[in-house]
Amino acid sequence: MVLWSHGSGWLPEGTPFDEIDDDETKTSKNGIGTPHFSFGLDETGNGDGTEYKREMCIKDLAWALEGERFELIVMDACFMGTIETAYELRNVSDYLIMSPAEIIATGFPYEEIIGFLAATTLEPLAIAIKHFYHYYNKTGALQTAAISVINTRHLEDLADAMNPVYLDYLQYMSNINTKDIFQYDRTMSNYFFDFKLFLVLLSSFTGNNYLNVLGIYNRVLPYYLHTPKIFDTLELVGTGGLSIYIPNMFETRSELHEYYQSLSWTQDSNAISLFE
Repeated sequence: MVLWSHGSGWLPEGTPFDEIDDDETKTSKNGIGTPHFSFGLDETGNGDGTEYKREMCIKDLAWALEGERFELIVMDACFMGTIETAYELRNVSDYLIMSPAEIIATGFPYEEIIGFLAATTLEPLAIAIKHFYHYYNKTGALQTAAISVINTRHLEDLADAMNPVYLDYLQYMSNINTKDIFQYDRTMSNYFFDFKLFLVLLSSFTGNNYLNVLGIYNRVLPYYLHTPKIFDTLELVGTGGLSIYIPNMFETRSELHEYYQSLSWTQDSNAISLFE
């Protein structure tokens, strides 16, 4: 199944990003500089000529797919490569192909991947490679791609392994400046931090190397392909391919944090301990 639209990962519908300058050559599928959506934007109206915009949060998407089991779900939408999003969809698909960053407006090169989508044997890596090289072979801002293949069968193991990590973070969080952790959005909005680099920074304070967590992480995310930059501005060198939210105790985020605490990842991984 391919889901194509705007996207903003685990964030609830209507969550705005900071606006940034954009131009015709740097347009992404998330319509950056406008309000964002968890997934999708339905502008079909109410049927009586009045306007009504419908958006879908990631929990509603998981609920809508409940009872189904796909071999692969491709998220052709920006910022959907988050651990929170992947975990919410763990029971409805064997594999996920997502981007932790922005996806250029033209999206996946369907004329190149349709054969793999229709094949009797699933090859998610082949799809990711086609997407990557389609954009890697371009120049300038058009050389934009960050694509991750996620194996959902290991996600619950990763959530279990993260329990003591969050307790470490709770102890050392006052020493950690989240500005020192790579973010996948060009606005630096403190939503989409690099999962691996978060572990690396935390280990520098705790002395723990988190090898067990990283081992499971590599099973969850066996393949990650990316161009050097996103829209010729955001450098991806050293990134791990999956984002994670690191709660910042801003009073202005009280409603957002209430929603975040309701996510399956927050509860199962012990991220909810950061709010206690």
